Amino acid sequence: MNLRSIKFTLFFYLFIFFTSIISAQISGTVFRDFNSNGVKNNSSTFNEPFVQGVTIKAYNTAGALVGTTTSGANGTYSFTGLTLPLRIEFTNYLVGDYSSSVGTGNNTSVQFYSAATTTANFGVNYPSDYCQTDPAIVTPVYVNGRQSGTEAFYSFPSSATGQTSATNNTLLAQSQEIGSTWGVAYDRVNQIIYTSAFLKRHVSLVDNNGDGKEDIGAIYTMSPSGSPSLWLDFQSLADVGLSLMPSITTRALPTDKTQPSHDGAVYDLVGKIGIGDIDISDDYKTLYLVNLYDKKVYSIDIATKTLIGSGIPVPNPCTGGSVRPFGLKYHRGKVYVGTVCDAQTSQSVSDLDANLYRLDAGTFNNILNIPIDYLKGIARTGGNANSDNWNPWTSTFFTSYYFEGYPQPIFADIEFDINEDVILVFDDRYGHQMGTFNYNTTTGSNLYTGVSSGDILRASYSGGTYTLENNGSVGGLNSSGGIGNNQGPGGGEFYYQDQYNDYHNETVEGGTALRAGSGQVAVAAYDPFIIYSAGIYWMNNTNGKTDRKYEVNSQGEVTGSFGKANGIGDIEMLCDPAPLEIGNRVWMDTDSDGVQDADEMGLDNITVKLFSGTTLVATKTTTNGGQYYFNTADGVLPNTTYTIRIEGASFPLNKSVTLKDQTTGGSQDLGDNDASLVGANADITYTTGNTGENNHTLDFGFKSGPTCTLSATCSSSPQTSCTPVNGSASVTATGAQGNLSYLWSSGETTSSISNKSAGTYTVTVTDDILSGCTATCQAIISNNTTPPTVSCSKIDNPMCPRHMSGHPVHVQTCS
Repeated sequence: MNLRSIKFTLFFYLFIFFTSIISAQISGTVFRDFNSNGVKNNSSTFNEPFVQGVTIKAYNTAGALVGTTTSGANGTYSFTGLTLPLRIEFTNYLVGDYSSSVGTGNNTSVQFYSAATTTANFGVNYPSDYCQTDPAIVTPVYVNGRQSGTEAFYSFPSSATGQTSATNNTLLAQSQEIGSTWGVAYDRVNQIIYTSAFLKRHVSLVDNNGDGKEDIGAIYTMSPSGSPSLWLDFQSLADVGLSLMPSITTRALPTDKTQPSHDGAVYDLVGKIGIGDIDISDDYKTLYLVNLYDKKVYSIDIATKTLIGSGIPVPNPCTGGSVRPFGLKYHRGKVYVGTVCDAQTSQSVSDLDANLYRLDAGTFNNILNIPIDYLKGIARTGGNANSDNWNPWTSTFFTSYYFEGYPQPIFADIEFDINEDVILVFDDRYGHQMGTFNYNTTTGSNLYTGVSSGDILRASYSGGTYTLENNGSVGGLNSSGGIGNNQGPGGGEFYYQDQYNDYHNETVEGGTALRAGSGQVAVAAYDPFIIYSAGIYWMNNTNGKTDRKYEVNSQGEVTGSFGKANGIGDIEMLCDPAPLEIGNRVWMDTDSDGVQDADEMGLDNITVKLFSGTTLVATKTTTNGGQYYFNTADGVLPNTTYTIRIEGASFPLNKSVTLKDQTTGGSQDLGDNDASLVGANADITYTTGNTGENNHTLDFGFKSGPTCTLSATCSSSPQTSCTPVNGSASVTATGAQGNLSYLWSSGETTSSISNKSAGTYTVTVTDDILSGCTATCQAIISNNTTPPTVSCSKIDNPMCPRHMSGHPVHVQTCS
């Protein structure tokens, strides 16, 4: 190869090399960061999915939009053929989502690149999805009769498995303290558990006011370690049907948990009076509940224990019966409620129906109809013909059913999976009407045991629409064993292992909880290992199988618990609050327009301080292109006002704060300057949101400032009088470019001082055009006073007696 060819080849490769740099690819992924560690985890503990549909925009050095794309199904995006450097912005994620904590695998919602990269990643999280690896689970448990000293509310690790309740269960409340409850909500910030009274046959409630009736509107609180107390009797705010509740005497529940009772007066009241499910808002300021009696959803202001509004009625599309609300969920700023049409009047299965509603602008809108006339798994193999389908609600006690099921639907609980699919959990009213080895509703000594038969369904979400599972398939997911098993909508079921061997095909009891990233939904169910017990099934959200089980209550015929007749209530995970992080970038605004352009560099080694009032909370030094962050570990608290400050002494040399809140291409809050010059400091005043509501848009911009040309010259006039003193001094400033301020060593803040005694006085003049722009001079006030002269004379005073020495007494006067 000759020299010319070599030169040509070298030029060609250099051209390709530099062209590839200038037009190189910017790419990355968008993912959910459930544990807020700034890294996409792909383990069984936290399997964090990619996020589709996030908008990513690219801006050039002039602030012009030069590229727009969206993250794909696998979370990826890329820009090619664009000229570097670029500013990349991420927008349009789900309501309630926030940028996750900054880490080695995650940057913020605005990023800057001057070279090609494949790791321009962005993590998001919904704060309520955050949870630690092994949160405690809490649930109400039921014991027969009117008991004292028996269990009513348990806690256990979510990692618990098998028949290990003796070592894993922690008793939080006893029956005489809270009685029968069902709904559970948790304030993770203040660590308060709420649980609400629930009418269940054969189980007592508490009469807190001593009026002879149990308080079916009671709401109790306790800490994660127990110590329950009455928080509110909701009956004082709205009628929950207390007038229909029989007296304690009428119920005549036994004090021996192994003894049966009739308790017939409440048989048909189950699911009709009192409180259904409860939930809490994401800011933990509002408690929501379902009033089973007036069929409204209520909002309670937690701080004042007063109603917000007057309750919102659920729609009633039912024929041949009444609408029965129960399940409740607060999710991404919206309230959801589940209802059934009970068909109790017509007793026609065709009148049974279920619906999921969302509260929009004060009105419940139907977002999913769930036909519940499908063939389901049989309650008990060899049992009655009515136990493999949902039945109309009934007031009839079937004396021929000694050990049977008669499933009556209660739409008990609602959970949202990480992809916004909704999980629908149905309890069996019959399980709450019956007991374990208990009497009928009137007379006689025959013993009856109820066999509950609930269900769990799934509906996929796409483009604002929910679609119910069909023959074990839903949203592209296929059940690994439920297709064609004739136990669900369309002839199959997605969650197919909600069973005890082949004897009970539907063991779900109604309560559910989900830890984001686990890939499972926890569901209350009976007979996880042995008969007449109750526990938790962890069901797989990808293939519908049951991954593991835990037994909460052991055999009911021995312990007085309820075994197959809904032995536990709602379940709730006690997740920690999501960490909170604020901050972002300090940068050099070279064109002084107040906007972070793609080619403007971040400033490292700048000291940034966080103040709460006048108290210094934390100090950080900018790194990695001017970035700084304060978080929970530094003492950042939710709903607190802070000042983020760069003190004048830390300003870059000859730089001043740039324009504030400017918009030139892109989102204002993502790429502007948020600081103002306050005295000599650059300050951002910011009030944090709730836990997990990170804000990575708090930026400091500096521009090239004028050179400080300030000088000061002092002059003085001497003190010429002793009394009063009359010395004076003044300062003359030259080269001033902004507003001047003065501070004398004697405390004055004016350009001149007067009535001063002789001495040296120092003055500092400050020009606010530039931080640190000061000039100092000294004024020396001389002492030019004339000392007084004294002339004295003595005068004999003939009126005074002579001194004992014989000399006359005289008076001396001076002037």
